[in-house]
Amino acid sequence: MNNTYTRLCNTLYYFIGAFLCWLGIILDNDMTKPGRLALIIFLLVVGIVPPFLFSYNIFDYEKYKKAYLFSFIVMSFVLYVIWNSITLFVCALFLMSMLSLLYLDSGFNRFQAFVNMAALTILFVFERLTDNITMDEFTFVLVFIMLLGTNFIGQQITKLILLERFKSLQQERSLDDMLRVVESKVDEARNAAKSKSEFLSNMSHEIRTPINAVLGMNEMITRESENDQISEYSRNIASSGNMLLALINDILDLSKIESGKVAIIRVEYQLSTVCNDLMNMIKDRASKKNLGLKLKINPQIPNYLYGDEVRIRQIVLNLLTNAVKYTEEGTITLNVDYVQRTKGQIDLSFSVKDTGRGIKKQDIDKLFSSFQRLEEAKNKNIEGTGLGLAIVGGYVKLMHGKIDVISDYGKGSEFIVSIPQKVIKSDEIGEFDFKFNKPAAKANAYKPSFKASKAKILAVDDNNMNLIVVKNLLKATQIRIDFAHGGQECIEKVRNEFYDVILLDHMMPEMDGTECLKYMKQENLIKKTPVIALTANAVSGAKEEYIKQGFDDYLSKPIVPLELENMLRHWLPGWLIENNLD
Repeated sequence: MNNTYTRLCNTLYYFIGAFLCWLGIILDNDMTKPGRLALIIFLLVVGIVPPFLFSYNIFDYEKYKKAYLFSFIVMSFVLYVIWNSITLFVCALFLMSMLSLLYLDSGFNRFQAFVNMAALTILFVFERLTDNITMDEFTFVLVFIMLLGTNFIGQQITKLILLERFKSLQQERSLDDMLRVVESKVDEARNAAKSKSEFLSNMSHEIRTPINAVLGMNEMITRESENDQISEYSRNIASSGNMLLALINDILDLSKIESGKVAIIRVEYQLSTVCNDLMNMIKDRASKKNLGLKLKINPQIPNYLYGDEVRIRQIVLNLLTNAVKYTEEGTITLNVDYVQRTKGQIDLSFSVKDTGRGIKKQDIDKLFSSFQRLEEAKNKNIEGTGLGLAIVGGYVKLMHGKIDVISDYGKGSEFIVSIPQKVIKSDEIGEFDFKFNKPAAKANAYKPSFKASKAKILAVDDNNMNLIVVKNLLKATQIRIDFAHGGQECIEKVRNEFYDVILLDHMMPEMDGTECLKYMKQENLIKKTPVIALTANAVSGAKEEYIKQGFDDYLSKPIVPLELENMLRHWLPGWLIENNLD
């Protein structure tokens, strides 16, 4: 029991006792004024002063409540003297027994019972000594037993209340303990997720750096080799390198989904373009296995939609890729349909059907689990990590869609994805036949998309191989390139030379890219020079974060040659672009 509650009980105890006594004084016509005044002062001292002092924390409320008990006995005797009534005295003792229950203290109740019996016994003896007998022996025994019974009942009530209170406290304590455990587990899970996310991000960065060198140098072999056999080797390297990069991207995508860092970016797009691109992206894989490829589109579907076109492409391409992987013969069919929800919104449906191995019914629930592949022994020769469908499920959920699976084991499967999309225009897609992209020209027929021989840029990276890759990829554009191997060297070069664009790596020793950029801005070294973050950091939101830090744009490694050229063509002053070969 806290001190505030005890003080309240003590004060109430006294006020009731004092009030009864003052009432007796007022109603007693035989009492003289001096006697009445003396008694009032006495009761004030006994009844008012201790609570007043207790309000200033002078006494220990818990211990001093026993003094209150004795004071109440004094008041009971005052009532007896004023009214010469044993009934009032006994009623006061009974009232005291009831008031003691307020303390919810079984130990105090036992002490109060002892004081009550002692007070009653003293009064019995006092009456015998003064020959003012108002209570015979039988009445004394009866009252004694009554007070004992009252105190016994009071103790039982107190125990019951205390027991319930104890149970309540135990439940609260258990709940608090559970909440603490849950909070601890949540913190552990958050820390684990954070550590996993940081690990994947760091590993992605470390792996992307050498892949950038491998793919970049291989691009130069592809461009410059005139030997058909070497060109074939180069294409195989590019294929394997891109496959490795795809696996890293899958792991990063899954990490982003699990950590809730995926941003759904909605844009206006044409459904016909998406379908055509999807079929072109999967056609080579299907043709290598001699599989048929069909596209069926409801001609009444609105062609101009609003949604996350990139995620939709990724979802359907994952499903098509899986269909090709697990189909040895037959046909892959992409069926595109819709259901009208409201006037301006539809449920866009993609169905990917294959004639492959199919899925056992008991395995369907495992399809969307991370890092899990069904029938490992049977499918051991099929490439992949088992992340594709986990990513698909995550993206579908983020876009408030749904995915269903229909499969006949040994005969084939059908994956049906439905995603809400906003309709921009009511124009229907109509009868649609996808057009294959034109076959790529010979690998060594590369031509730059522009030339800018008067442009001068600075590439900053602590990895010398990355600088060589940038130099070779831009060789055909005739751009003049200076190199810096760290932040300090970058600053020194910028002090002495003007550059049209700076390609600045982020993670470098001593002074990283962000610190270097901040220093150059503070020193007014790059008033009109755009600075592009060229980094292996490819986590979700990286571009936005770099732009927030002051970079003008962002390009991730491994460098895609055409993206690098497009980036520079965008940021270089127009008068430096000598010809546009796009």
